[in-house]
Amino acid sequence: MTIAFLSFLRNRLTYLLGNSVGLEYTSKQVPVEVVMNGKYLGLYSLSELVKIGSGGIEIDELDETVSSGEELTGGYLLANSSWLSYEGKYNEIMIRDDYCLQLVDPDPEEYQNTAQKEYITNYLL
Repeated sequence: MTIAFLSFLRNRLTYLLGNSVGLEYTSKQVPVEVVMNGKYLGLYSLSELVKIGSGGIEIDELDETVSSGEELTGGYLLANSSWLSYEGKYNEIMIRDDYCLQLVDPDPEEYQNTAQKEYITNYLL
């Protein structure tokens, strides 16, 4: 067995466990073998795109004007990407020197609320 195959099994098992223990949301994932133009390209994991709303992650929608109080505590979606490097953009949250998360929702292109970013950053640290 190759290391890639073992890694694939680990990822597949993680998704299956998430579904079986009743987590509120676990993306759907299926293994696929890719063949293109008659050439075998390998084994891949095809995963559902994470979405907010019915059939996805149920989070409260934040209002741009909220800057304090109980409404500030919910409604954030963060992305964990191994290729993400900290560049100091509004949507990036530095967790450690070698690790940062990306703020996906509320959409940083629609608005930038400093109080909301400070809240989620402090919550994670």
